[in-house]
Amino acid sequence: MWDVETTDTFDAWFELQSRALKEDMLATMLILSEFAPQLGRPYVDTVKDSTFQNMKEFRVQHHGLPIRAFLHLILCGKLSFYVRAIRMA
Repeated sequence: MWDVETTDTFDAWFELQSRALKEDMLATMLILSEFAPQLGRPYVDTVKDSTFQNMKEFRVQHHGLPIRAFLHLILCGKLSFYVRAIRMA
């Protein structure tokens, strides 16, 4: 398994969400922790034109809407999950 770490910004946002969304986020983060960095669509995709190498978009489906966050892969034996921005689409 890979380590998944969140930022204070993500944690504050997460605490404000409904129980159903939290469950969807945690379930998808568990998948991320099991399969990263091999995980791809529909859960993870590359952020084009990012100045950060290995910057990815993390997607969680919740009631038919994608919840998106950014993550950064550190490929030195662990995955660190750095949420740079949260946006709902």
